[in-house]
Amino acid sequence: MAEVSGGLRLRGQSEPLTRRLKRLLDEYSDGLAVPKELLQNADDAGATEVTLLYDCRDNSDWRGSESLLDPAMADCHGRALWAFNNATFSDEDFDNILQLSGATKLEKTAKVGRFGLGFNSVYNLTDVPQILSRHRMLILDPHDAQCTESSDTKFLHVHV
Repeated sequence: MAEVSGGLRLRGQSEPLTRRLKRLLDEYSDGLAVPKELLQNADDAGATEVTLLYDCRDNSDWRGSESLLDPAMADCHGRALWAFNNATFSDEDFDNILQLSGATKLEKTAKVGRFGLGFNSVYNLTDVPQILSRHRMLILDPHDAQCTESSDTKFLHVHV
């Protein structure tokens, strides 16, 4: 809440991000929701190849590494579901993935994540999803627990 002169306070409505994500996850009770959504997003993006890979390594040798983007990310180096395809995210896709309800693309029927809900199904598997496409990596951290040295923006966008 920001205070302005004369004792007036600027306030607005808000909802904690984690509460909103919880409500979205309640819509994904099917055990196959995550792979289905990842396949649908790849298809929407025009991908002709899709791979889902379960990586069962714990990567414990990386947990104390100085090469981590943030020391708190050591907890993220464990088992993972890798989903990759031969389509790429546009700059607009990177911006839009941060909008939970996809209102920026409702009229664009061919765009990835048109309704803004499908990608969020990955929060059933991880608290810190990561997207790597072209020269960009996006790390989403709605709990502000893994990207602690970056800021409290709930995401980290890195050019690689």
